Amino acid sequence: MNKATRSLIRDGSILLALWVVLWAMTGNLWVSGTLVAIAGWLQSARARVLIHRFIQDQDLSVLPLLNSPESDVAYITQQQQRQMLRQRDRLQEQLEQINTALRSVDRGFVLLGDQNQLRWFNVGAERYLGLSRVDLGKPLDQYLRDPAFGPMMGPITSNQLVVAPSPKDPERTFEYNAFPDGEQGKVIIVRDVTRLRQLEQTRSDFASNVSHELKTPLTVIKGYAEQLGDMAEQLPQPVGKAIHQIQNQSARMQDIVEDLLWLNRLESTQLVDPTALQLDTLFQQVREEALVLAQTLNRTPDIRIEVDERGLNGNHREILTAARNLTFNALRYGPPDVQIDMVWRVREDRAELMVKDNGMGIPRSHIRRITERFYRVDPGRDRESGGTGLGLAIVKHVAERHGGKLRVRSLVGKGSEFICQFPLERLVEPPKPVVVD
Repeated sequence: MNKATRSLIRDGSILLALWVVLWAMTGNLWVSGTLVAIAGWLQSARARVLIHRFIQDQDLSVLPLLNSPESDVAYITQQQQRQMLRQRDRLQEQLEQINTALRSVDRGFVLLGDQNQLRWFNVGAERYLGLSRVDLGKPLDQYLRDPAFGPMMGPITSNQLVVAPSPKDPERTFEYNAFPDGEQGKVIIVRDVTRLRQLEQTRSDFASNVSHELKTPLTVIKGYAEQLGDMAEQLPQPVGKAIHQIQNQSARMQDIVEDLLWLNRLESTQLVDPTALQLDTLFQQVREEALVLAQTLNRTPDIRIEVDERGLNGNHREILTAARNLTFNALRYGPPDVQIDMVWRVREDRAELMVKDNGMGIPRSHIRRITERFYRVDPGRDRESGGTGLGLAIVKHVAERHGGKLRVRSLVGKGSEFICQFPLERLVEPPKPVVVD
């Protein structure tokens, strides 16, 4: 029997004895019982007062006045209170560390409520957006008035990215990333991308200017090479071979210049002239062009087409270029009898334009970089095949301009799948047949 049980039995025995004594003195069972109940209540109230003084006021002098169960309760409660205080101090310390880290990074962090009201923001957000502590509770819409923020300010279920000028300085460009926070709130991360945009623009301008400057001399070189090629039979064999190389390399450089100009247009302009595209007609055109290319490469491909009846709302030239680049790549880098599947299909949450082959495949370490400009898995093989190294970069930009993305799946020795994924909003229902009475 533990100490608390013994103390409880002792106190109960005392009250019972008191009841018997009072019953004997008064001769009334109920009166004596009432007096004992009052005595028990007074004892309990006294214990609560003493425990409160011990816990709340840290008064150690009351400990001798408490019996064993009461002192145990007081001690356990005090221990729990101390543990809670220690946890609070640790959490406060961690919060201070987080705040220190958030103050030191070059990002603005903003927490919004269900009505886009400002709940919290760090020093970076104050600096970038011109906020102050008096703005807490106010809607962020008052500070970000650009129409581009419309989708971000509504309900969101996934990441929303907006690139727009600074609300304080139109000469600076910020990137705003919004993420859902709980059921209705949002987290917005603000980053200054002014310098990055300037560098990208400089690179784009440089590539465009160089391409334009090369275009004219390349046309002249190619023209003279073709004229000399017509006279190859009258020239010594080494000279004829050199002229043939000039023709091939000038043609290849001209292809690179055209692809660079095309890629720069994709990066620097918005999507224009979207129309309802029927992918079966587009795929048939790409297939015919691929078969012509196959003859020059001495290949006998098996090109199959699978198309959903629904179409795609997009730019015809861009989608045609993307499908052509993917198909030509499969033809150039696959075996002589490569099998190529050109597929347009609709899934539950997206539409997909896929080109699948049974070629040599791409090592996993290269997949994340193959959409970079001029990146080559096998440089020697790529140059021999006549590729420019820009095809997949063009495909990636075409997909992104149509609100989609490029995904690549590949196994070495098995083949590859290049998939342009588009949102369902881009789908076009097939035209209804005309009924003639």
